[in-house]
Amino acid sequence: MKNSATSTPNAKPTSKKTLSLWLLTAATSLNLMACSPQSLINKMNANSAASSADAGAQALGDLQVRDLNAILNSRATGTQKAQLLVEFAETLIRANTFMHAAKIIDLALIQDPQHVRAQFWKTTLAPQFVLEGISDRIEPLARQRSDRYADYLQTTAVLKQHSPAKDLVAFMHNGQADLDTESKVQRVVDQYLVKLAELRTWLKVNRRQALQFKVVIDDKESIQEDGTRKTCTAKEVQPRVWQMENCSNFQMKAVRMNAADFEAARQMISGYIVYFGIANSYSLDGLFKIAGTLPAMSVKQRIDSVLADRRAGVLRTPSYMKFLSEATADAVVAVRRAQALQQQICPQGLEAKDQRPGYLFKDGLCVESSDTVTRELAIAEQLARGQRTPIDFIIHGQRHTVSVDPTALTERPVANLRDLGPIHEDSCGLVRGLGDGRAGGFFPGGELNQLLDAESGMCP
Repeated sequence: MKNSATSTPNAKPTSKKTLSLWLLTAATSLNLMACSPQSLINKMNANSAASSADAGAQALGDLQVRDLNAILNSRATGTQKAQLLVEFAETLIRANTFMHAAKIIDLALIQDPQHVRAQFWKTTLAPQFVLEGISDRIEPLARQRSDRYADYLQTTAVLKQHSPAKDLVAFMHNGQADLDTESKVQRVVDQYLVKLAELRTWLKVNRRQALQFKVVIDDKESIQEDGTRKTCTAKEVQPRVWQMENCSNFQMKAVRMNAADFEAARQMISGYIVYFGIANSYSLDGLFKIAGTLPAMSVKQRIDSVLADRRAGVLRTPSYMKFLSEATADAVVAVRRAQALQQQICPQGLEAKDQRPGYLFKDGLCVESSDTVTRELAIAEQLARGQRTPIDFIIHGQRHTVSVDPTALTERPVANLRDLGPIHEDSCGLVRGLGDGRAGGFFPGGELNQLLDAESGMCP
């Protein structure tokens, strides 16, 4: 995985996952297995809470039973109880069982609301719960595609009957069929982005914390003779008593985060909020029904087809446009901080395997310190301040310098994409012009059409 402190040009490319998705994907790829929190219990072996917690775990063949009441009823402090609960929850943080882990983390936060490790997981996992029941919820929209609806029903049936990830399947189907328009689905995306924003804020507030959490590394013994992998499942069989199946083989691995990791994770999340937020800012109503016909069309035909539905292309929310300025200014500051700390966070000068062993961004947080980066940071800073800024576009080896007005995007976004004007295309199907070329004022002198014309100039 390649990472960067920010999404600023010339920084190393970031992973294409939010921190939440990275953690869950890592959990899946590493086949995290459930277990009792033995490491903390061993450290507390002089305390009566240790023996009580340890007594709560029983192994019955491929089944494990964990009675959390042994922890809750012990004489340990609230913080100690929370720590034991979080370490147990971490063994369930993976794609099939994260929803159970979250329930245990909630229990930990009751014992100690200020427990940073529990807060981290609570906030990190929160976006995933926006998607609970999504497979059921989208059924009305899926029904609108007669050519794909049978596939939806078949896939749903197969997953419910045969998927080893039964907990995840049940989670995704725990909903009511209520999403019958694209706009309603976009509201779900809005809710997901709100949870990402909360995670971004938490990372900022807690960036000076020295956080350590645990994941479970790959378990080869869980692969069966036919090549399939056993899937660890869990259920609460009685209040605070958990039964796990196929969860007996595991090895925990500690992961650390310092201020640099907090900041890098926060910048990654900012980039995704901006990207998906702007993409979700305009209504997409009617898109799903025609989606199957779009690949065979030219760019102009695709846009015209989408905008044929009068509901489509209307501005839903301008907030993410405005957030772009904040995120850009934030990124500039983060890159400059990273440049000043390269000896600590990128000791080898370039991204290299395990040069920060044990840390979340273990291969380094490497940012160039060159005249080009300095110039690009200055441009980004001007844009964040809302100043008209000259930008170079290199098209077919030729430099085109045009001035852009960022406030047209952040302060005065186009209310309806149809207001941008008609699309003109060349014989190759490439867009050669868009209205008057001003793009709502982002290109004050109409330079967009000059750039598009240069781009399509190679068309015979």
